[in-house]
Amino acid sequence: VQTNGCREWDSTVKNCLSGYICNFSNNQCESETPVCSPTCSSLGAKQCNGNGYQTCEDTDTSSAQCLKWGSVTNCESTQTCEDGICKNQVIPQCTSGVCCDTSTNKYKNSSVTCDTTYEYKCDPVGCTGKAQKRKIDTKCSGNFSSCNGSTVSGSWSVIDTCDSTEKCFQNSSDAYCQSDSSCFTCTDKCELGEKQCINASSGEQCVMGDNGCTEWGGGFGCLEGICAQGECRVAFNYNVAHYCSDAGSIKCDETTLECSKYTNTYSGMVSVLDSTTSGRSWKILRNSNGYVSVCFNPGSEVISWTEAAVRVEVRGQEEAITGSICGTYQIYKGASLGAKTTIIKPSTELLSDSYSWSDWADIAPSLGSNKVCVTVTNGNDDCLASTDDDLRLYNIEIELKGVRQ
Repeated sequence: VQTNGCREWDSTVKNCLSGYICNFSNNQCESETPVCSPTCSSLGAKQCNGNGYQTCEDTDTSSAQCLKWGSVTNCESTQTCEDGICKNQVIPQCTSGVCCDTSTNKYKNSSVTCDTTYEYKCDPVGCTGKAQKRKIDTKCSGNFSSCNGSTVSGSWSVIDTCDSTEKCFQNSSDAYCQSDSSCFTCTDKCELGEKQCINASSGEQCVMGDNGCTEWGGGFGCLEGICAQGECRVAFNYNVAHYCSDAGSIKCDETTLECSKYTNTYSGMVSVLDSTTSGRSWKILRNSNGYVSVCFNPGSEVISWTEAAVRVEVRGQEEAITGSICGTYQIYKGASLGAKTTIIKPSTELLSDSYSWSDWADIAPSLGSNKVCVTVTNGNDDCLASTDDDLRLYNIEIELKGVRQ
């Protein structure tokens, strides 16, 4: 600083030391051989700096090497620097989504399962059906971040089986069995209230079953009588002999108490006393209208006959007690005394001069009848041309078994 207050260069020159030179750019004495401070270690190596790159260069022109990063070379606007190289910018495939790999911003491949659902169905549909389900996997498409690739369906499996009263229902989230009135498609086995016999001593009644149809149940027993046509009925068992009494009328066998069930009559014949017996018989002449008839009335409608048969004790005889023997007879059945509706034993010859019981003949009354009658007449067939062919009738025995209303 001068005395006048102005500044000026000092007139004193200061020389740089030996080996140093003055650097006019910074007015400093610097070594003629500057010390290298490298900033990189491999000649030609590159690094990114901003959106450009630098190259490792040798900045010493002498034989010594001083590696330093060079100036920045900027990349193009459509490029980015990666690892010291300008590369074209890569647009990410995706940034989010179930099928986006956010670590690489690329789509997941088509083998990746992105969603699993279940499908439900009834097979067969309706009553007694089967509820089923199967798994459905949806894959990534490989081209989209959303789950919209192919689907892979698994096998159907049964999750419920409906019984005969259940129906199978399905929706988007389930399939199941549920009781349904439309499944009660059974068949009625009987009429409600109807009865039937199981055996002779018990029966059962038609009731409504749990499935909505009628079935046999509600058993009952018959303490008295027997079961017939679904009801406990009174059984009867009559075996009665009707014979010619001393007065010539018809008399019941006194060993039975069932004579009150019978009515009887005789017409057009005479009662004779046989010399060979102490009893009497009816003498029914050939070609006469004579007959002996007996009717049975059980007291109510007969609904089941187990046995109904008749037999007679007869012999053929002329007017005289002894001599040539011959005679014929027929047995009819009907619904009234003396009725000759149906022949149950055709004309039969008697070829022995002895008392004889005939074989049993089936009366076979109709079900629902409340009376059965038997009528015995002369068969009116020629046995011996020289005889009168009359008939001696001693007994009519009837055996009846069954069930009445």
